[in-house]
Amino acid sequence: MSLYFRIDSVEVEPGDFHTSEEATPPAPPGPWLSAPLSYQPPHIIRLSGFESKTRMSKEWYSAPFYSHFGGYNMCLRVYANGFGDGKGTHVSVYTHLMKSKNDDILKWPFRGTITVTLLNQLQPDNHHSYTIPPANEISANSTNRVMKGRGTGRGTPKLISHNDLKYNEEKNSCYLKGDALYFRIDSVEVEPGDFHTREEATPSAPPGPWLSALLSYQPPHIIRLSGFKSKTRMNTIWFSAPFYTHFGGYKMCLRVNANGHGAGKGTHVSVYTHLMKGKW
Repeated sequence: MSLYFRIDSVEVEPGDFHTSEEATPPAPPGPWLSAPLSYQPPHIIRLSGFESKTRMSKEWYSAPFYSHFGGYNMCLRVYANGFGDGKGTHVSVYTHLMKSKNDDILKWPFRGTITVTLLNQLQPDNHHSYTIPPANEISANSTNRVMKGRGTGRGTPKLISHNDLKYNEEKNSCYLKGDALYFRIDSVEVEPGDFHTREEATPSAPPGPWLSALLSYQPPHIIRLSGFKSKTRMNTIWFSAPFYTHFGGYKMCLRVNANGHGAGKGTHVSVYTHLMKGKW
């Protein structure tokens, strides 16, 4: 059982922000660098701290995403400094299947292609895409059902060279900007009949479109609180992820007492906002 909260607006007094030019934050990312929260592609994935990950040859895993509503759960693994044949020269990208609540109604092994795109941060054009083909017998372990953690990865050790990440005047492209890369999972093509094989196992309907919002620095922000019953029973205090009043603005979070607080104890849901230390 869940509750959905929406931060509709935060009205700030004029002059309470951007008081000096040197404090003005960099321009926000283009609209093609965000996507609605959804169970199905496209999914936008941001990798920050590229330089340190390259210097330390560190692998990085994204948050999980789904192939479609009621579908396969997976994540993206990125080697900023490359892996295998791409070590030291390229960015390497792989996808990994993960365990999920939908696995009982899906067909295994997973059969399908996945298209991953590295986004140009200067304009919604000249992106760099790679389609991960269906697994062959050698990489069959990457398509089997995962019982714990993550499965074997599928992808390419040479998605793009480090040199090609830089600004290209002719193409007006730049994939690495602000020490970050943006990946987009464009599509996960699944063989017909590989999901929803039993009607009784079909998952519940996804939330309505008003229960999601574009990823943004400014309202509206959609905040989901899950596990309402247990939080009520245990009198748990729950804090949301941070959000901003506006781009370059105040950072804050939402606090919810599911079983109430003070005069609302045991009868009401209590809600509070808290200011937090922000980068601006």
